[in-house]
Amino acid sequence: MKVEGLGEFGLLERIRPFLAAQSGKDDAAVLEDANGLTVASCDMFVEGVHFDLDWMSAEDAGWRSLALALGDLAAKGATPSWALTSIALPRTWEVDDLDGLYRGMHALAESVSLSIVGGDMSSIEGPAVLSVTVVGRADTRPLARSEARPGWSVAVTGPLGAAAVALRERRALRLQPLLAEGRKLNAAGLCCGDISDGLLQETEAAGEELGRRLRRGDLVLLKGELGAGKTTFVRGVARGTGSDAPVASPTFQLVRIYQGRVQLAHVDLYRLERADELSDLGLEELLDSGAVVVEWGDRLASPLVGRSGEAGVGGTEFALIEFEHLGGDRRLIRTTRDLSH
Repeated sequence: MKVEGLGEFGLLERIRPFLAAQSGKDDAAVLEDANGLTVASCDMFVEGVHFDLDWMSAEDAGWRSLALALGDLAAKGATPSWALTSIALPRTWEVDDLDGLYRGMHALAESVSLSIVGGDMSSIEGPAVLSVTVVGRADTRPLARSEARPGWSVAVTGPLGAAAVALRERRALRLQPLLAEGRKLNAAGLCCGDISDGLLQETEAAGEELGRRLRRGDLVLLKGELGAGKTTFVRGVARGTGSDAPVASPTFQLVRIYQGRVQLAHVDLYRLERADELSDLGLEELLDSGAVVVEWGDRLASPLVGRSGEAGVGGTEFALIEFEHLGGDRRLIRTTRDLSH
């Protein structure tokens, strides 16, 4: 087996047995000691993948890298204290680029009262690799993403997509970590996460979290209009079950099967025209073989729920997740009914 196709979360599951119990379950590690709460996070940036000196300055690349790392502290309501920065760079790199990279990190660090206290340096044959570890302090224990509950809404602190537009236009954008906003949201007892990796990736990550919970016999119904993000979510669910198969909407064949730790049947009811077609779905057989996730699942929800509100179809329980397109790049994802495990 190669690491290709497993994704960050799949690889994390492989190494989880060697990590502390709570490692890798949130944007940052939260450690409690006699002096309060320490929040720490580490990010890695590869030249040509995360920054490109062909069209951005080294100073902009340094600023961007530290800003992305600080986003994890902001999500946990932490005030930055210090950072370690390590770099592996090819011997062919311009000295001015090394200076610029650190000049950019220093400029942002100074603006948020963060001290870069050390790090490491090495040579490499390939592209440069920058590692940034940031550490801060929090006044209250932040809620982990896993502590979000059914019925909670998903919201963002501002408009999305500016970074993607800048990337498409090959234009450097100096991101600003929303540290003050993070402190206010965490003080209010909200569950926060950094989505600077991108909205699509965050939607997949939410699906992947669910996929890791799925068992044979589980049924998940997805409700939402076209373009609301349902198929993107299922892509994450499949990855969470251990499947590395490409995921696409099964609209024209009704059901796609993905093999993993548990078999996942991906059903799309968009073209369902008559209620009696549900009987041809073979839902019970699919549930006997694995888990089932259904796009346009609201068309299936009513037949499943009786007057008591309990699940039908042989007593099968189901989760219901709603996707709402709020216009532009905004989405609302709400779990209105969750699995019991």
